[in-house]
Amino acid sequence: GRLAVRKSCRGRQYGERLVREAEGWLRGLHVKRLALSAQVRVRPFYEKLGYTASGDEYLDEYCPHIHMEKELTE
Repeated sequence: GRLAVRKSCRGRQYGERLVREAEGWLRGLHVKRLALSAQVRVRPFYEKLGYTASGDEYLDEYCPHIHMEKELTE
């Protein structure tokens, strides 16, 4: 799936809150590492949240993507 915020609601940290809530829930399940496929244009959003890009860019449905990971700490 994708993370999406309505254009009229952007800039209010809803996306950041959603990601942080999901990370908290996963920590509770003792998940140690997260991985995702991010559209290249939103790479800075995920980097701001502590994700690191790895590997080369690739196309997913004709859109450039990058693999990103994050270690979850307690």
